[in-house]
Amino acid sequence: MKWRDTFASLDWIIIACASLLVLVGLAMFFSGTEVPGTVSGLFIRQACVAGAGLLLLVAISQLSYHNLKRSVPALYLLGITALLAVSVTGRIIRGTVSRFEVLGFQIQPSEFMKIILMLMLAWLFSHSKLMTPKLFITTLLIAAMPVAVVMGEPDFGMATLMVGIWAGYMLFLGLPWRIIFLLGILASLIGVGAWQWVLFDYQKARIDKTQSPSL
Repeated sequence: MKWRDTFASLDWIIIACASLLVLVGLAMFFSGTEVPGTVSGLFIRQACVAGAGLLLLVAISQLSYHNLKRSVPALYLLGITALLAVSVTGRIIRGTVSRFEVLGFQIQPSEFMKIILMLMLAWLFSHSKLMTPKLFITTLLIAAMPVAVVMGEPDFGMATLMVGIWAGYMLFLGLPWRIIFLLGILASLIGVGAWQWVLFDYQKARIDKTQSPSL
């Protein structure tokens, strides 16, 4: 495919939105690391990673999702394996064991796992047009495995995000409202329990701004 055809096939609205979000993030990062007369090395590294991410976005957009569909179960197993591996070999950073360090860069498998989880759920739903009890339980187990590993790191923010991804699929696919109501009650009870007995002080401080973080 010629470069002209490649550029014509891109979704420039999505790329523009992603670029805008990246620029806003870089601006905030710069303001937080600014030293008069110098540019922070952290900012330069972040800008390089952001640029690489945008290039990766363009590259991935050229892949056929039909080919990706056949690889989704393998990607899911690879993601689970990476989460388990980082829990054993990863470094403790800010109280969590969630990252590999490779050549000075930190790689967080859970960031990839949240995307893989979306693909895996979509793959499951592509094989069934109706929400059945069996499908509901299967998707629940599929989401619960990475959530349980991430909770053990512990990274409650990422675990909550993964639960939200699963819940979003359930809402979109028409889960009965009585089940949604019961799940909401269960999530509330789990949240209260986590606040009382699981969350660290600095994690509570991120939610409750009246608290001072204690590291």
